[in-house]
Order: sequence, then C-alpha cells, then structure tokens
Amino acid sequence: MQYREVFNFMASTIERLEKNTDESFFDTYDAKVWKKVERLKRKLETILPELFMEAKVFLENLLTQDLLQRVEIICDKAFEEKNYDMILTILQKMDIFLEEPVETYRLMFADKRAGNWNGELMEGSKCLNDNFDVCNLQLLPKCACKWSHNSREKTASNTINAYLKNCYYISLDRLGKYKVNHIFLPEQFERASWKHCLRIGMTPLCNMAELDVGYFVENETNYFEIENVQNEKEVKEIALNQLELAKENDVDIMMYPEMLGTKCVLDALCEKLEAFVEDEKEYPGLVLCPTIWKDRKNICVVFDREGDAIAEQEKQHAYSYPKEGNVYIEGIIPNNVINVIHCEGIGRIVILICKDALKREYLHMILAELKATLILIPSFSTGSYDFGEMTQMCRAYDCCALWINTCSVGEPENIKPDRMEIKGTFLRTGKADSRMKNETLEFRNCNREDGSDCKECLYIAELLF
Repeated sequence: MQYREVFNFMASTIERLEKNTDESFFDTYDAKVWKKVERLKRKLETILPELFMEAKVFLENLLTQDLLQRVEIICDKAFEEKNYDMILTILQKMDIFLEEPVETYRLMFADKRAGNWNGELMEGSKCLNDNFDVCNLQLLPKCACKWSHNSREKTASNTINAYLKNCYYISLDRLGKYKVNHIFLPEQFERASWKHCLRIGMTPLCNMAELDVGYFVENETNYFEIENVQNEKEVKEIALNQLELAKENDVDIMMYPEMLGTKCVLDALCEKLEAFVEDEKEYPGLVLCPTIWKDRKNICVVFDREGDAIAEQEKQHAYSYPKEGNVYIEGIIPNNVINVIHCEGIGRIVILICKDALKREYLHMILAELKATLILIPSFSTGSYDFGEMTQMCRAYDCCALWINTCSVGEPENIKPDRMEIKGTFLRTGKADSRMKNETLEFRNCNREDGSDCKECLYIAELLF
C-alpha cells in the first residue's frame, strides 16, 4: 500500500468531520476537562495502540492494509456515535507521524525534473490525495511561514486546519468557480533564511511608457484593450537596469507594475536571467514581470532566477474608467485560475493584479481558504487609498501585502500629482519584534519629471523574521 491511500483517507475524513461540525466544536475542543481528555487517551490506547508508538513504527504498520482498515472502522464508528473529539485526535496524530512522507512529497513537487512543475494547470497534480471524486478537497504539504503566529489559524478562522502541522487542506466547494494551480518551489530563499530577512524589490518601472489603447464594443458594452507599448525598447532598457540593481542589492523577490509588459520586455528579462554566471551575485529568486496584455488576457509572468517561467497569473477582475462621457471596461476574459506559490519559510504567495485586490470576497477567499501569507499586487492605478484600506484585511491572517503602482499612469489619466504621490505600500504583519513593528510603509513619488533616472528607481521592503 502506498501513502496515497493514507492521504485519501485523511482527506475524506476531514471532509466528513467538516460536514458534521461547526466552529463552536473547535472552540470547545481545547477546553475539555482533564478527565475527558484522559478518558479519550485511554480508549485510544486500547483500540489503537499504534497511535502511541514511535513515528517509524507507526508508519511501518500504517503501510499494511490491516492498520488503515482498523483506523477507518474506528472512525466510522466514531462518526456514528458523534465522537468527533476522537476523530480529530486521530487526524492530529496521523498528521504528526506523517511529517517525513509529507516532506518527501513536497520535495518531489518542487523538483524541476518532475512533470507539471512549470505551472501548467492539471487539477490535483500537486496534492497529497487524488480522491477528488469522493471528497471535494485538496490535501497539501503545509509550508511553514516564519512570521505567522502559531495560534493565528485558530484566531482568524477556527477549522481543522488549525490542528494540522504538516498538512493543510482546501475545500473546493468554498472556491466557487475558481480553480487552484499549486507551484512548489525548491529552496529559493536560502540567503533570506540565514539573514532572517526577506528583501522584496518593487519598481514603478518608468513614468514615460506610451500605451496604445484600443476601444471596441461587444454585446452593447464598451471595452478597452492595451494594443502595444510604443516605446517598448526604452521600457526594456529601464527594466533590465532595475533587475541588475535588484541583484546588486540582494533582492529576493522583484516586482514590476501592471500593463507595461510586452514580449520584447519579457524576453529580455528572461535572457538576462538565463545568462547568470555562477560566481556573480544571485538574481532575485522570483521576478514578477510587468504584466502583458494579449489575447484578451492581462498576465503576470513569474520567472525564477534561472529564467524559467514558473507561473502565469491572469487578472480575474476587469478595471473600468470613464472617457469622454462613456465608461469603458477592460476587455479581459478571466480564466478563473489562481496560482499559489508554496515555499518553505515563506508559506504561500499569491499574486493579485490591481483590481483583484479590491474585490472583498475574492481577497477573503485568498486569505481564509488558500491561506496566503504573502500577497503581491502589481498595479496600474489612479491612486493608493483603496488598496491601503482593503489590504488591512490581511492583518487578521498574518499575511503581508505589497502593492506597486507605475508613474506612467499619471499623464494619460490626467490625475492630480498629489493622488499619485504614493507609488508603493508594504503592509507588515505577523510576529513583531524589536527590529520591526507591524505597520504600513509608504514608498513615495521620486518626482523625476523627465524620467531620466527611472533606471535607478527601486524600492526595497525588508520583511524581518
């Protein structure tokens, strides 16, 4: 028997337990009196003594069909008797014992040589279980986040996830129309780990990008699309210089803004990363390219430091704006796919492109269901206020959030300079210490009107842990 059967059992049991309990059960689970806890322990020692053996012995026994069958029978009877305390205790014990197999799966998912590593969607391809037809639930390796409180899960939304250490699950029923694509990274941020500091670089890129905007009518609705960036060569050279600047400043994650990407710009960034020389300083572990508009999609391509495209996050919510007495909406066709980038020490990274971060229910789903610990928001926006207000929701989940705008939005939108003063924000939350308190930092306009120094423009946010 393989571990897949064990994970399938855990997934189906989690789903059954969720359907038979509510948050009040978990609120009282930890408050049971000592006598009841001891009674449950003695009963389990009698009917399932393997739960109290060493992990190695338990796993050896678990891989025989007999033990798993006995666990299933015991849980079925516990469900009949509504003994949910026993079921949750068994799940907790199994999660702890399965630490080594779960880590083996995580490393396998992160191996570039394995299929589907580069972010091509294949439902459930990076999950521990594969019984989605039985339980509408994904069981996944849980990557630890260094700045999250141990008790945050219980405080924000008390579910079975709060009692699992090595696994976590996503209920597909609560995702509605959305699908999730999981990307597990190898050790991308070793430098950040030993420095206890993740350095995230953000740049508005430039203040002189010239966008060709097209307008069309479809189904009696006004739409706009980005047809081209006229001066893409100038934008490309600035972007390349900023990437070099990020390398020189030991940046771990680099983020460009929305809308200013073209095939020319992305190809140049990719070639720069691919040409990395081993004895030089490293490029950022992740590079969020300026989003590119093509085929009715607004896409953020994510490169690793070797220039491999590990994800393509599409914008899910269209931006609209008034023009000459009419309102035009961004002509994107969403694919309803959310990429979750898993990395040990960082947790789970999710990219929200501009308007995506302003949709309350969508943001809440990203936080409560996908358990995001770091949200990155490339933007082409008329101001920072709404983003600052909405991302405060992240505090309840120990999720840090970074937003970057572009100076190039000011002129075509005829925006007053004071509204464009703030170019980026960094919401720091989670474990606070003497080196850094929880706060929102603002990165302000450089006021370089001629754009001559845009190539040197790089904001750096330090996430200490």
